[in-house]
Amino acid sequence: MTALAFWVAALVPGLVALNLPPSATIVNQLAAWAAWGMVATYGARSAQAAWPAAVRQTAPLHGALLLVVLAAVASSALGA
Repeated sequence: MTALAFWVAALVPGLVALNLPPSATIVNQLAAWAAWGMVATYGARSAQAAWPAAVRQTAPLHGALLLVVLAAVASSALGA
């Protein structure tokens, strides 16, 4: 995967500054979803063979992110 795809996905949503009703950030959000979706699709195609090794190497990161998500859900559910 090229670095250009990551740069585009990271920078384009921030550079789109249209304020359209009813949501001032809808264009930015759509640009972000589209750009990161293309990066994920392209990355999935190019990394099919290396996927199991990548999952094993990033297991601690996934575990930490899962704890953060669970904490956010619990905080929202318990009203804290």
